[in-house]
Amino acid sequence: MKRYTAVTSAKVLLLCFICSLSWSQEVATEARVKAAFLYKFCNYIRWPVTVFPDAQSPLKIAVINDDVMAHELQHVVYDRIVAGRNVEVYSFSSVSELEGMHVIYVAGEKFMQVHQVLTLLLEKPVLTVTEITNGKRVGMINFVIENDRVRFDIEKHYAEKSGLKLGAQLLSVARKVSTSD
Repeated sequence: MKRYTAVTSAKVLLLCFICSLSWSQEVATEARVKAAFLYKFCNYIRWPVTVFPDAQSPLKIAVINDDVMAHELQHVVYDRIVAGRNVEVYSFSSVSELEGMHVIYVAGEKFMQVHQVLTLLLEKPVLTVTEITNGKRVGMINFVIENDRVRFDIEKHYAEKSGLKLGAQLLSVARKVSTSD
């Protein structure tokens, strides 16, 4: 009986380990897809020239509350250029550190934090990307999972109020584009 319990316990632990690895891989895979999207978004957006101190200034992307996403994004943008600019990735846990960023990705659905970021950046030329599923105010681009695939919706009016120009190619591949509040 003890041997059976030990073997069964070992099997249960092994199964838990395999399940956690599988879950980890799913999280990493979803983060990898979202990171690739974030990088691609940057290629189809024009910021006002005044947001960059000079022609050599990098494009800065901030990730809030998602170290896995920050790591994946760092991997995706390594040695890549957007509109002649190097890309830098920053990981933050606080909204107070966002000065000078060009893209901000807010992970999860912590309403207060998302609301803080969106309020802070209202009408500023910063691309905001969220992943809200409950219908509350979202960023200019909002990730959604549809049929087990990462898709995105665009709130074009938020981008326009902020002075960002969204390319037609980006708009054409969005799941949904909203043009008014």
